[in-house]
Amino acid sequence: MAAPIPPQQPRVTVVLPVWNAGEYLAAAVESIRAQTLADWELLAIDDGSTDGSRQTLEDFAHSDRRIVVTSRPNRGLAATLQEGIDRARSGVVALMNADDISHPDRLARQLAFLERHPRVAALGTQTRLLVDDRATAIESRLPLSPEACRRFLPVAPPLAHPTVMLRREAVLAVGGYRPQSYVEDYDLWLRLADRFDLANLPEALLDYRLHDGQFSSARDEKVAVATLVVRAAAAERRAGRPDPLDHGHADRAAAAGLGIRVADIVAQVRSAVLGRAEQVLAATGSSERAERELALLDDHWTATADPRRWQAAHDWLTGRGLLARGDRLGALRSLAKAAAADPALARRLATAAIRRRRG
Repeated sequence: MAAPIPPQQPRVTVVLPVWNAGEYLAAAVESIRAQTLADWELLAIDDGSTDGSRQTLEDFAHSDRRIVVTSRPNRGLAATLQEGIDRARSGVVALMNADDISHPDRLARQLAFLERHPRVAALGTQTRLLVDDRATAIESRLPLSPEACRRFLPVAPPLAHPTVMLRREAVLAVGGYRPQSYVEDYDLWLRLADRFDLANLPEALLDYRLHDGQFSSARDEKVAVATLVVRAAAAERRAGRPDPLDHGHADRAAAAGLGIRVADIVAQVRSAVLGRAEQVLAATGSSERAERELALLDDHWTATADPRRWQAAHDWLTGRGLLARGDRLGALRSLAKAAAADPALARRLATAAIRRRRG
């Protein structure tokens, strides 16, 4: 059921996909209502929730006519995002997650930047990590300039999706969100970068929530496969060949057809999970929380692919946890074991930890 749309065209349309957002949804909506830029519409699309999210949204819509609620059966995130883009009444669209919190000046600062930089089609911000409803000191360090984003793009997504403000016409010009890609954000950034600029603001203007149950080993594998496929698809386009995702999906079959090996997928999963575990450890000081993230690597297809690196990562996180608790001797033993199991991985993790501490 869709609420009536206010007549005046807003300066910004905020697209909020919602699926069983539960206890976090109200804070996300309130963070948009608290924006210093008041001229916005919020398209809240309930993607078949079963937990009361729809009622929460309708309660907000009854008290704020800028909030437009649509509820329908589940169609998935990419389709929901594209629905928001298609229905937006503004030429500028801000994205938002249903469990994150936008800082009050986020919309105003992003809109001002886009007005000064007409070639930028997608503008993100840095994020601050939110754990257990507590804002941490952990902030992202994503590239800022279009040139830096372009250099970063072949390695990883240069923009944090829920922070991004988009030019609607640019998104439509490159085909919008594609459900077949699974990593719909990275796929969109790669296609936008073929024709437009991407950039980030240096400040953290969104709190990104990390909570238990957010990830799974099955999801990590799908993301890894899709990441490698959309990256390879971008290379095909640059070489003047057809985009394999125009008529296919970013799955294991597509990966095999593009020459992507199982070892490449394993390395992609490992990199993502280790980075997340290190982030959790730095934010919470809890080796148990970090171990829960790392446990996602303890999957048959990953562990058997390279048990030596799995053990090194396990010992590294154990050592970091012991060090946080003040057990220097125990930490030294675990870190030494990590170095013995895989010296290269231990050096990489140590270098990353030193960088974070200096930063």
